[in-house]
Amino acid sequence: MKFKINPRLVPICIYYFFLCFGNSILWPYFTLQMRSIGLTLSDAALVGGLAPVFAFIATPLFGYIGDKIGYKIILIVTILLTIGTSASMNFLPVYREHSPKVALNEQTFNLSSDQPIEKTDIIWFGYISGNEKNCETDISVFLLTEVICDDKTFAVEFSFQESDQPNIYEAQCTEMNSTSCKYFLNGLQLNNSLQICDATFNDFDAKFQQGSHSLTLWAYFALRTLLMIAMNACYNISDASSATIAKREHSSFSVMMFFGNIGNLLAPFIIGPVLDNVNLNSKVFDCLSGLEITAQDFKLPFSISNGILLVMALFTFGCVDVTVEKPVRKLSFREEFSWLANPAVIAFYLFMFEFGFSQGAGDTYYFVYAQEELKASATLLGYMQEAAQATGIIMLPFANFLIKRLGAVNMICTSILCLCGELVLVGMTTSTPPWQFIGYKALDGFFPLLWCSVIVYSGKIAPAALTATAISLCSCIIWIAGKGVGTLLAGYLIEKFSLSLMFIIIGSSGMVSCIIYWIFYHLFLKKYEMNHQVNEKEKGVVNNDYEDDNYGDISYKYNTRL
Repeated sequence: MKFKINPRLVPICIYYFFLCFGNSILWPYFTLQMRSIGLTLSDAALVGGLAPVFAFIATPLFGYIGDKIGYKIILIVTILLTIGTSASMNFLPVYREHSPKVALNEQTFNLSSDQPIEKTDIIWFGYISGNEKNCETDISVFLLTEVICDDKTFAVEFSFQESDQPNIYEAQCTEMNSTSCKYFLNGLQLNNSLQICDATFNDFDAKFQQGSHSLTLWAYFALRTLLMIAMNACYNISDASSATIAKREHSSFSVMMFFGNIGNLLAPFIIGPVLDNVNLNSKVFDCLSGLEITAQDFKLPFSISNGILLVMALFTFGCVDVTVEKPVRKLSFREEFSWLANPAVIAFYLFMFEFGFSQGAGDTYYFVYAQEELKASATLLGYMQEAAQATGIIMLPFANFLIKRLGAVNMICTSILCLCGELVLVGMTTSTPPWQFIGYKALDGFFPLLWCSVIVYSGKIAPAALTATAISLCSCIIWIAGKGVGTLLAGYLIEKFSLSLMFIIIGSSGMVSCIIYWIFYHLFLKKYEMNHQVNEKEKGVVNNDYEDDNYGDISYKYNTRL
């Protein structure tokens, strides 16, 4: 294996490193940041499902405009839009919903056991009321129907009467501008070790709200939609620029992606410890539970990311040189997009759409499941990311060889089988904390192989002058349309079953559809492929590194050029 440095590739490799480094600080934590401002997993499903509807047209449009006017200006615009929207997310109005509480005596009730809750286990119950309201004095209006402790829900039916000798304790909560109402039963005010759980009362609305849920949700939705458009367009144009430069320099797209994965690898080393140890939010005293609550803070990580991206925008303007490839003759709009009517292209994009389901489920709920249900720390989440990026870095030097040796479609299917299998393994895990997730995340190392193969296949089925359009369309189908539907579907499955079972269902269906497409491709679709690289060879616009069909004629002298 020969290694040769090509100085003309250095700027785009530096660019790709900082692009992935800056964005890796942002994207894994979007759902957790959303939770920190008071939104729910149902809200996450709604945002993840609806935002792609508005982003669906804009993302490939950026790619088409980039093919026409040049990539550099689109890169700078999308980077600046990413900075503006992600920075604004830290200044959204916070919404908090305070549920009624029940304090259980841990001397008589053990949460780790399967014993039911008895009425005698209750030390007190209570709720937070607005300052203009007094505490309810008629204890008979309270019918306790549900108690939620951690991830366990207990169905109960406890009513209360004067015979329970309630002792009503009312206190002003100045920080929350509200009143705390506690009802101690049997006249007790014990200092026992308590298990404080959420409660639901029948026909009594005891929830106290701070802020406006609608304002927070829709403001967040607007910013996430703009951010989705910006980040997808930025990555798509970056991929097209890298592919164009790689073709011009007779190199491989996997070289740029190698440096991008190094950027992805470094980000968690910084962000995991920062999230665990640095919190700029003020503590809020919950006068009902008596606990100090501090929401997780994402201002510093997002600010670090924004600073990196700003420097990268300036670097792009001054140092990145990419020329859009022009067709030999001017094509009509219909001629430009006639390649989309090919059965092989249609089937490929439908397959990518279904693969997007797993991306929606994984990107939205993976870290939530690890942190909220399996008690993973932010540092452990960082280790998981490190495992993913480390395996990607190890695999990327062999990407070009594997694609040539096995073929782009075979590598795509192999990679998707591994990525969907990872979701199945995640759903089967119940241990806390989930240290085995580090091993599962190593399967993410197949993603760089997948995307390198997609870039190669997109360059094969689409005209050379529409590289960014083809890549943008594929990305849009996966991470906007497919991911949006997958997020909504995952939210429904969580409501119907559970987070863990959702991962198993989504992952299994992805593996089955992959096998079906793989068989169908070799039996039928391959005959309908129109290789635009071969068709354009006489026009001098083909890169031989992208040809992957003549496996028997491959020279095994593998050159890696930088």
